[in-house]
Amino acid sequence: MEREIKYLGKNEKLIKFFSESENVFEKRLEFIKKLEKDKIDFKQSEKYSKIWCNMKYKKCKYQKKIYFFIKKYDKSL
Repeated sequence: MEREIKYLGKNEKLIKFFSESENVFEKRLEFIKKLEKDKIDFKQSEKYSKIWCNMKYKKCKYQKKIYFFIKKYDKSL
């Protein structure tokens, strides 16, 4: 399933994963909106949202640089 969203003035398509609940998908969308405020490219935002989701819900670990970048947008990590 995909949803069309407005990102930096353009219509973009965000794909929901089969294993992703509607609630998690909505949270990922909220995270992407936080990245939009800093004018981060949509493809990068989509990538970071996947990483954020893995860190938040699957307890995955990443390099410090990535961890601190994501943590800047979600203090609860």
